[in-house]
Amino acid sequence: MASPTKPKLTYSYVAFQQEQQQNPFPGTQLQADLAELTRAAGDTIDALADVRRSDGKLQNQSVTPDSLTPATLALITGEGATGPTGPTGPAGVGATGPTGLTGATGPSGAAGAVGATGATGPAGTNGSNGAVGATGPTGVTGPTGPTGVTGLTGATGITGVTGVTGPTGATGPVPSGFPTPAASTFLQRDAGNTAYVALAVDSARLALAAPVYVATRAALKALDTTKDTTALFDGSIWRFLAGNYSALVTADTQEGYVVKATAIASTVGAWVRSTAFHTPEMFQAISDWTGTAGTSTNNATALQKMLDVAKLTGLPMVISDGPGFYCNATLSVSNLDFVMSGAFGASRIVFGTSATDGLVITQDNFEHATHILSLTITTLGQETGAGLKVTYSNTDSVNNRNQPRCLLKDLDIRGETLSAGWQDGIKATDVHNLSIIRPCINGRRDLGFTDKRSFNLMRYGLYLTNTSGAFPSDLNIECPRIYSCQVGIYGDGEGSEGIKIDRPELVGVITGVSTRHTTTRPLVQVRGGHINCFEFGIDLKNSPQSVIADMLIYKIQLTNTDTIAIKLDTCDFSTIGPNVRLMNQGTDKATNGEWDGIQIISSNYFKIEGPEQERPSRTVAISGTSTGGETRDIRTYGVYTGATIAPYLDTSSGVNSRLGGNRKVVSATNGAVTVTSGNTTVATSGSLNVNKGERFLVHGMINTSKGATAGDFLTILTKSGTATAVFNDSRASLIQRAQQAISGNVSHIVSGVISVTASGTLTINLQGNSQGSNSDVLAGDGQLTVEML
Repeated sequence: MASPTKPKLTYSYVAFQQEQQQNPFPGTQLQADLAELTRAAGDTIDALADVRRSDGKLQNQSVTPDSLTPATLALITGEGATGPTGPTGPAGVGATGPTGLTGATGPSGAAGAVGATGATGPAGTNGSNGAVGATGPTGVTGPTGPTGVTGLTGATGITGVTGVTGPTGATGPVPSGFPTPAASTFLQRDAGNTAYVALAVDSARLALAAPVYVATRAALKALDTTKDTTALFDGSIWRFLAGNYSALVTADTQEGYVVKATAIASTVGAWVRSTAFHTPEMFQAISDWTGTAGTSTNNATALQKMLDVAKLTGLPMVISDGPGFYCNATLSVSNLDFVMSGAFGASRIVFGTSATDGLVITQDNFEHATHILSLTITTLGQETGAGLKVTYSNTDSVNNRNQPRCLLKDLDIRGETLSAGWQDGIKATDVHNLSIIRPCINGRRDLGFTDKRSFNLMRYGLYLTNTSGAFPSDLNIECPRIYSCQVGIYGDGEGSEGIKIDRPELVGVITGVSTRHTTTRPLVQVRGGHINCFEFGIDLKNSPQSVIADMLIYKIQLTNTDTIAIKLDTCDFSTIGPNVRLMNQGTDKATNGEWDGIQIISSNYFKIEGPEQERPSRTVAISGTSTGGETRDIRTYGVYTGATIAPYLDTSSGVNSRLGGNRKVVSATNGAVTVTSGNTTVATSGSLNVNKGERFLVHGMINTSKGATAGDFLTILTKSGTATAVFNDSRASLIQRAQQAISGNVSHIVSGVISVTASGTLTINLQGNSQGSNSDVLAGDGQLTVEML
């Protein structure tokens, strides 16, 4: 068929959109353009069918010899084109020879040009495929392709046998001017560069300015300091320094930091280790704790000498990680900048049974700071003393109250085994501005018992005390973790001011936090933690302005012991709450003892806000001379079988108030028609157990229908019971008078506040009294509500 023609589209739809949107859509033009596109696509498909079969191959006989180039045709037939005629050679001389045989017929001449192809007739139906023709001759071999990538190198063959060593060559002549070296000498060019000079080994090392290496302290001491002033020993560089080192030499009997030269007096100079800190290994200590005292090195002397030398040098101490340094004696030091650090949980000193205390630090003033970081202090003894004692002078605490002086961080203090433990974890005496961060202190457990006797072997986890007149203040304790002891955090003496305890975790303790100050010292603040206790969660004495908030306190159920969550004695202006939750792991009082929430004793102007108690006995109990206190929104949950139940009990001689957040305690109505003639009770609250300091809003309403005679109607609130209470601060009852017309229907209202001044039972009655003819009150038309303010 003829070649297909391209489609022609003549209409501009863009112009229509921009200029003729108000006219009808040009559907006719669109239909014509679509027909033109369809025609062009059809012609293209038909033309393609002339040369392509349905299997994707060319149609048979679609390629003819005249459509091939001569070169391509020659590749197929194997015949090249006829070359040009060569030149005629010279005529031969001699007689004419006999006529030769007729030569072979030359090749056929080239075919004539093919005539023009006639017009193609209409396509006939496709005939069946003919048989596959014979395979044509193999084409000419194509050019060689590029060289491929080199393959992997093969394995190296076995090395051949080494040949026989040849004979030693003759010694060459010595260069002119070069001396023959003597044994154990080096040659050096002289200063004038004119000759070589033989030097001994020591002289050669000095010329190179290289330190001598010695293997023992004896060798170090024996060095000639006129030649050697630098040496390598024990992994450090030592330098011989001039000066009076007699005090250090006397203190450092382990020769860890300073070594006296044999031939030089220590007042003149000594060998000094180049270091920025001290380690136990420098003083010949060995971290080889095996778990048994008899098979471990006793490092008591080495560790004590490290402390003594640190006092003189002012350098910090680093306790390396490892099995642990066994030490069968108390380590003590005084009046120095005490800085000791280790790797958390891995740097350990194990104190033996002969160590009454562990580490004892006594300081004269704040200029000698104490900083201990990431150290584990364990004991093999049983309640023999404190793991760590830090004491500052009384004078320092009195005169220097604003300077920080002691930081203890990430300390692990415990028994080395389950059968061992300290009497106190950390004891701080007269330490002003003390900071203790994340201590972990464990007491010894007696696994022969399952009640509180199993937990009370350690005395105090943290012991904060003071001498007369010192009054240390600003004690910051962050995230203490203390387990199994009589008191987790304890303060006594005349008292410390400003003990702030943040996020404590005190578990398996008889008492969580306790102060027993002999004089009133302000502020014990306990926030955001957890106490799991047997007897007291928090027990404060003479700690005014204290704050307890965001705390979870659990009563342990493992013993029959009465438990008080929070007790404040002589703690004026203190606050408990918000978010104080008191949880009871016990099930009944007979098995687990009473579970009292908050006890306030002789503490004025306290505030208790929203305590929540699970299975309580007495939730809030106020006694002594307490006055001016306020308790809000007590919430209790569950029943504690056999307990002495009292959500709020005030037996004090003062005046305190309880606010219930307008919680409704009574809602009563009359159950039948009531005829009011004289004082007639319409609705009653029933008997309520009320406590001194509680205040209630009482609201009464009577809807009456008057009889045939007009008159007044009296709406009355009265009270009865064993409690002492008054309406509106002074009245025994409340009366509201209103007129009512003949046959009128009127609602009469009376309300007031009743305050309880002595605990007991209280019944509140709503009464009506009709003047003139009687008034009828239909069932349900008398209503009485009582809300705790």
